[in-house]
Amino acid sequence: MTSGRDGEFTPPRYDPERLNSKTGSLPDDYYERVRRGAIDRKPILEQIVRPRTGFGFALKQGNLVRITCIEGPQVVDLNAFNMHDTREALSCARTRMVNGLHLKEGDYIWSKPPYARPMMKLVRDTVEKTGGKLHTHDLTFSQCDREYYKLLTGRGDVPSCHDNLHSAVAEYGITTDMVHDPVNLFMYTGLNEENRMYYEDPVARQGDYVEIVADMDCIIGISVCPGNSSGKIKRPIAIQLFELDGGVPAS
Repeated sequence: MTSGRDGEFTPPRYDPERLNSKTGSLPDDYYERVRRGAIDRKPILEQIVRPRTGFGFALKQGNLVRITCIEGPQVVDLNAFNMHDTREALSCARTRMVNGLHLKEGDYIWSKPPYARPMMKLVRDTVEKTGGKLHTHDLTFSQCDREYYKLLTGRGDVPSCHDNLHSAVAEYGITTDMVHDPVNLFMYTGLNEENRMYYEDPVARQGDYVEIVADMDCIIGISVCPGNSSGKIKRPIAIQLFELDGGVPAS
């Protein structure tokens, strides 16, 4: 604790490196072994998710989900909740405070305060880095929703990521107001000269994927985004769940 005169608390300066030094519940070498493919995998689910639809699933601590662009680039919105207390949900604000505006290999995905702890870790990302002003796996844009489309087009009776995400996780007792700002996998975004967010067509290629390991038991919902951030063509994606040999390592 930092104190000023007369014991008054002095808040520390923002220090992303120190924040990022916090580790999750699983050992660091476990994640690294998963990334290198050094732990055997047992497939437990494979699902093709159609364009403009959603899908939900449970991911146990220590297990892995692979999300693949099977036909070409496609943005995927992702929500996550603690399986045992759905009040604890993914926080894009906390995640980008620690990692920056985009996810990269090795980054934790964090839950919101007052929990504020790692929920998952991105252990593998095959999308080629472009080295420009835009980056993949966005943490800045909200999900598209009915009101968004009403505002821009006058119509609200169209598929949206918000509705897709809710339908994906509703069976777990998660209500529409609990759907939160998503991690936008494969979305290619940046900041322009006016400091406004913008996106271009995603640069992921057919066969590109990300792999995410759960640091706690999670409920995950995804939406195969119907919006323009996916490009002109909307494509299906593949979800593969794997149980990792040996299960969760002993603490």
